This record gives sequence, structure tokens and C-alpha cells, in this order.
Amino acid sequence: MAYVFGGPALSVAARFGRGVNDIAEGNVARGIEGMLPTSLANLNKGLFRYPAEDGIMTRRGDPIYDDITTGELMAQALGFAPSEYTFRQEENATTKRIDIATNKLRSKLHKRYYLALRMGDYDEYKAVMEDIAEFNRKHPTYMINPDSIDKSMSQHMETSAKMHNGISISPGMRYEIQQHLSEYQRGYFDDDFDEGEETA
Repeated sequence: MAYVFGGPALSVAARFGRGVNDIAEGNVARGIEGMLPTSLANLNKGLFRYPAEDGIMTRRGDPIYDDITTGELMAQALGFAPSEYTFRQEENATTKRIDIATNKLRSKLHKRYYLALRMGDYDEYKAVMEDIAEFNRKHPTYMINPDSIDKSMSQHMETSAKMHNGISISPGMRYEIQQHLSEYQRGYFDDDFDEGEETA
């Protein structure tokens, strides 16, 4: 809705924001290109960046489409991305969505299994086992098996053991957080004591 109502102005602002972030992360050339108007950015891609990089690369330098022709470079300079590059981008986006969705479902099933055992919920245990069997039928090379369940259970139990008031704290920050909590609690009780004195 923001893009519909914001129109070109919001789109330009978003591009500018991405360009600033790129420059802050050290990708100066891409950042400047991102802040240019679309026509100039396309011109830069077709005449300078793609030829210099010997193709179209990711931000970390991995090739997406490195067999780009002179004709495709000229077309890109005019604003027409190579059809093979566009196809690969769509294919990559679809593949990544499948990968993320499958991993999320796998993690969710592991979590449901752990919670069912922890809560002693036999009906949920039976239901999750049926869902795990269905998952394994669909993904035979990425099955949920006893080893993955044991690993997941160990991780969940370790996380539960390290929880503080319902939140998980990273090991590296544990000492600093404990110091913060002790200071917070000391300040809370000091305030409470002062109020008691005043009341008395």
C-alpha cells in the first residue's frame, strides 16, 4: 500500500536508502549506482559494471550470469535486462522460497515433537508423528529421523536450561546481562527501601 500511494517518490527514496546502506557496508560502486536515476543506473550496468565484472555477480562476487554478450550489454544500457538473467533470478527466488519453507516446516515439526513430549500430550504426539511421516514421504532425502530428533531435543533442552524469565540469552552476553540484572534489581530494592523510609 505504501508503494501504491507513495508512487515514484517513495520508490526513489527506497533506492536511495539502499544505496546509502551499500556505501556504509563498503559497496561504494553499487551504492552510488543505487542512488542514480534508473536510466543512468542501467547505463552504468551495461557500459561499465557488467563488463568490468565479466558478467552479473552477486554482492559477494558469485556469478549469476557470466556468459553475457555484447548485445545484451547494449540492451541493458537501454534498460532491458538479459532474459537469461531474469529467468535465473526468478528460478533462484522460487528455489529459495521452497528451501526456506521446507526448513521452517521441519523445524516446526521438531519443536512440536519436543513440546508434545515435554507436556505429556499424547494426542499431539500422535498428530505430530503423522505429520512427520507425511513430511518424510514428501522429502525422502531430508527426512526427520531419530538422529535429527535427538539433536533437536538436545538443543531444545539446552535452550530451556539457559532461559531467563522466558527469554534466551546468547552465551557471550550472559555475564554482562547478569551484571545488568543485578544492578537493576539492586536499584529496584533501593527505591523500594527509600519509599518505605519516607512512609515511616
